[in-house]
Amino acid sequence: MYNQKIEKNGFTIIELMIATAVFSLALLILAVSLLTINHQYFKGISQGNVQTASSNILNNITSAVEFSNGSYQPSYNPSNHQGYFCVGHTEFLYQLYQIDNNLNFNPLTEINNCLGSTSKLSNPCPVSNCQYSDLLGNNMQLLSFQITQIDSRLHLFKIQLNIAFSANDSLMCSLINTTSATQSNCQPFKNSSALINYIVDNPKNKIFCVPNNPVEFCSIQRLSTVVSSRYNNYE
Repeated sequence: MYNQKIEKNGFTIIELMIATAVFSLALLILAVSLLTINHQYFKGISQGNVQTASSNILNNITSAVEFSNGSYQPSYNPSNHQGYFCVGHTEFLYQLYQIDNNLNFNPLTEINNCLGSTSKLSNPCPVSNCQYSDLLGNNMQLLSFQITQIDSRLHLFKIQLNIAFSANDSLMCSLINTTSATQSNCQPFKNSSALINYIVDNPKNKIFCVPNNPVEFCSIQRLSTVVSSRYNNYE
C-alpha cells in the first residue's frame, strides 16, 4: 500500500468571501469616483454657463451706458417684481425671481436699435422696429438687478447683478446666523415665496447653494461694476 497525496484545487469559502469583499470594495470606489467626476463635470458646465451669461449681461449694460448721452430712466414695481431700465436708446426689461423655462417670456430682455413709437411690453421708452435679445439661459433667474446713477454730473452708474442657476429653489439657502462666514448653518428655502420674502426683507444678505446637495444643479454669480457714459468727453 502506498500513501497517495491528494491535491485539492480551487478556493475555500473564506477565500471566496475575501475576494468578493475586495472586488466589491473596488467597484464601490470606482462608482464613487465616477459619480464625483460626473458631478464636477456638470458643476463646471453650470458655473461656466452662469458666468458667461452674467459677463455678457454686464458687458451689454456697460456698453449701453458708455454710448448713451447720459439719459437714464428706471422703473420697478415691487408688487410683481417687474421693472425696466432705459439707458440712452436701450431698454432692459426684467422680472426678478422668475426661472427661465424656454417659454415665450425671458426674465431679462434687451431691446435696442429702436426708433419711433412706444414698446408693446411696458411703454417706458420710445421704441419700435426693435431687436429683442433674451439674456438669461434655461433655468436661470435674477435675484437682483440694479443700475444706480451715483453721479449725475459725471454720468456715473453702478451696476449690480445677481444670477442663479437652479431649477428648484430648495437648492438655494441663506445663513441662519448672518455673522457666520460658513455655509454649514445654511437653511434651504422651501419654495419660491420663502426665497422672495427673504430677499425682500434682507436685500444685503447673500444667497448660497445648499451644501452637500447636487451642486451641479445650482450656481450663483454676483457681479458689480461702475461705468461712466462717454458723453462726458464731449461736454
